Amino acid sequence: MSKISVAVVGCGALAQVMHLPYLQRLDQFELVAVCDLSAKLACETAKRFHIPEWVTDYRQLITPQIQGILVLTGGSHGEICLEFAKAGKHIFVEKPLCYSPQEARALQEVANTEGICVVIGYMKRFDPGYRYAQQLLTDPQDVRYLQVTVLHPRESHYLKHQQIVRADDISRKTIETWVSNSRRLAKDAIGDVDDGVLDFYTNVLLGSLIHDINATRHLVGEPDRVLSANVWAKRQAVSVDLQFSNGIVGHYSWCYFDDANAYSEKIGVYSEGQRITLDFPSPYLQHAPTPVTVENSDADAMSTCHVVVNYEEAFEQELLHFHACVSKKALSLTPIEDGLQDILVLKAVAQTIISGTPQSILDQGSER
Repeated sequence: MSKISVAVVGCGALAQVMHLPYLQRLDQFELVAVCDLSAKLACETAKRFHIPEWVTDYRQLITPQIQGILVLTGGSHGEICLEFAKAGKHIFVEKPLCYSPQEARALQEVANTEGICVVIGYMKRFDPGYRYAQQLLTDPQDVRYLQVTVLHPRESHYLKHQQIVRADDISRKTIETWVSNSRRLAKDAIGDVDDGVLDFYTNVLLGSLIHDINATRHLVGEPDRVLSANVWAKRQAVSVDLQFSNGIVGHYSWCYFDDANAYSEKIGVYSEGQRITLDFPSPYLQHAPTPVTVENSDADAMSTCHVVVNYEEAFEQELLHFHACVSKKALSLTPIEDGLQDILVLKAVAQTIISGTPQSILDQGSER
């Protein structure tokens, strides 16, 4: 086993709860530095996880001794990843990869030239329950219907027992500049629409629903058209109907509840004689399993099986995969092309919401 030296950019709640504890624990990594716009957050995180160096400018991490970078910031990661790719650093990046196809293609070109690996943090793809269900679905042509339901509560219920350090030393000007830049990149993807639509695209579609788009693409195949997309509850709820290339229709519902505590995320894949349902836990719970319910039926009877595969943590497994990509040149299971396809799907969803008419996903690939 070869240990690789890595640095982390972005020390927010998810990094503190998931990525940093596993990087510290796993023998495959040497965690040498952290970076955050907040000096307080970077410093406190370095102390807590016994990391020798902290900085507030990610460019300071472009040094020969650092092999891999974990980009865990909010927003689009295109610009940061592009700079690290040009420096020849292997990259693990949280979703979304970026906001527009243009950003993704620019990164892909540099990554190919430099020969670096990029792993996108779609942790559900590394979930034991998800992989179990994936093995059961041997032929997507047998699938009749796909249903996804996400009931997203306030995150505080899952974080208040954690020792989360918060940033309170970033200037208002810096925050305003970040928001402005984020909206500019979103406009490059979906057009010059109002800020509320831009924020919905980046925060809800690319910030949350993207996990379910990616997971279902690797269960039943590629969608080719958005049939409908509707937003309500002051842009805190959305429903989407996708038509897949194999002819099935998938229905996605996502709703935020500010006064609720329980997280619920279910993916159901239904075939003629079989129903498979995955019940994902909150992403802030370590080693919480994803139960799989399998219902089989024939002309005479129906059987139901409830499966818990094991208690491996998906966040840990994706880091081990990143290590294998760097040290053993394994192929990334979640490469740039994968992230690009999710962006094209959700860009089409946004255009359907804006225009009120169905959109072809293939048409979203052209440059604006």
